[in-house]
Amino acid sequence: MPNRSITILSFHILLLLSACKAPQQKEQSEDLLKNEGIHAAFYNSTGTRIAMATTKGRLLLCDDHLKILKAVQAHKGVANSSFFSLNDAYIITGGADQKIKQWHANSLQLARTFPYAFNSHTTVLGTNSMVGCGENGRLLIHDIRTQKAKILRVSPTAAYHVYYNQKDTSVVVSAGRAAVEVALRQQKITRTYDSRQELVFCVMPDQTNQTVVLACADSTIKVFERKTQQLLYESKKLDGQVYVACYNYHNDVIAASTSAGSIYFFDTQLKASKKRIKAFEGCINTIHYDPTDNFLVAGSLDPKNGGVKLYKTNTYSLIKALR
Repeated sequence: MPNRSITILSFHILLLLSACKAPQQKEQSEDLLKNEGIHAAFYNSTGTRIAMATTKGRLLLCDDHLKILKAVQAHKGVANSSFFSLNDAYIITGGADQKIKQWHANSLQLARTFPYAFNSHTTVLGTNSMVGCGENGRLLIHDIRTQKAKILRVSPTAAYHVYYNQKDTSVVVSAGRAAVEVALRQQKITRTYDSRQELVFCVMPDQTNQTVVLACADSTIKVFERKTQQLLYESKKLDGQVYVACYNYHNDVIAASTSAGSIYFFDTQLKASKKRIKAFEGCINTIHYDPTDNFLVAGSLDPKNGGVKLYKTNTYSLIKALR
């Protein structure tokens, strides 16, 4: 009998321990917070991690299957960007709270907060430079070696997206109704790609740095020759404003996302659309290929129907959704 009592008591203790663990397991849920959209989602250089900035100001570190590994409250209000640094050691974020922060990529421990009141829509971090573009068409260039900074006005209206086209040397940035290339050391515009229509939301170089692709508010994608600044190709009108356009790593496909929730896949001369995916009901403000080109991550900031989705690119099939 005593042995049986001990057994029963042990069983009840196990039940209590299981009940105590249940809430912790729930906290590790892979779901987003209620009405939390994704503002940015980008792979690191090996494709093993994805950094996400959310509309509730969180920075999420996910694995390549969208499992949330770590999360921190990075900003008050919307977190706008979440790029890995060029060496993958850090994640750089900007937020509507006008702060730019640098995080250790593995632990999400805060490494530094830059001393600028700057609402950066997109921010990139190299070895010698940190560059952010923001409201009122401003471009912030921070020299890490000297700790000096300059703000360059690239547009009288808006600057939504910046990306290195030559590491630590130059960037391309959307600048109102155009995109421009900026030499970081000289801190001046060296090339201009004029869309001639409405705002340019995104500009990205190809993998050889011979051309740049523009995502435009007039619902088109435009490809320019980088050196001559001449328009080479222009797509037909898509089903909404084009928020993002980028080349894959093999440099043979251009993917683009729209305000109507679609992702298009074109050849690099924009002659034919290979595929169109209806991914979300609202705008898709971020898409990014993994380095193998086998997967594409897409995010929407729509608070009701947004989130992030992972697609297999050879079949265009949905692998996983995080909502």
